[in-house]
Amino acid sequence: MDPQTPTLAPEPKPFPWTARKLDAARLVAEDSLSDERIAAKVGIDRRQLTRWKSVPQFIAKVEGIIATLGERSLRFAVARRRFSGKHEVFTFHWRDDPRKSEEWYEQQKAKKNPVTVAQELDLDYTASIEGICIPAAWVRAAVGLPLPAGPSSSFSMERICLNIRQAVL
Repeated sequence: MDPQTPTLAPEPKPFPWTARKLDAARLVAEDSLSDERIAAKVGIDRRQLTRWKSVPQFIAKVEGIIATLGERSLRFAVARRRFSGKHEVFTFHWRDDPRKSEEWYEQQKAKKNPVTVAQELDLDYTASIEGICIPAAWVRAAVGLPLPAGPSSSFSMERICLNIRQAVL
């Protein structure tokens, strides 16, 4: 063989996709379960999952899922773990800290962008998600508000809010 001739990498072995492999790739990408739990959930043993995780096509699929879902999936994964009830979570709001005041909060709002303030200070985990029709702060503010019991003369069409979202399909 001529030393100048480049050697080609061997063709990867076929890796036909099945529902189990796709489910496993999704669960690996979510990164919320151990390999043992992922394997049990898709009906294989851990060694099989380990072999799949070394296959280039499987690796590419996992990376593709992570890239497609991106930061949004990570936020949902963190929220899912946080609110799953499986873990005790201690939340310490800035208002509970005696060293912090409304003046401090206003200074932070002046220094930081609104999304950072909402996420880090106001504990609004959905603040950076684009396209939300009704922000979480509005929902929290509406909790407990009295609503009309049914059709009445005080309920008029002028008080109805219509939210229309436009998107390119």
